[in-house]
Amino acid sequence: MRAVPGEEVRIADYNNNGKADLAVTASFENNRSGGLWTLPGASSGLTGAGSKSLSSTDFGLASGSRLGEILLD
Repeated sequence: MRAVPGEEVRIADYNNNGKADLAVTASFENNRSGGLWTLPGASSGLTGAGSKSLSSTDFGLASGSRLGEILLD
């Protein structure tokens, strides 16, 4: 689902525990370096426990790299 250019939202089982997890990106965040946020799924639904906030520097990307412009399935 593409909300506006540079924002992506996906629901998938990213950690292979049989529950749907949420991933949200914003490529214009942090001065166009981008950001990625995850919420893991649990039996009761999404949970903040174990959630992550990642930036381009977490992946060794250059400033302005627009992490999250495209989030593949």
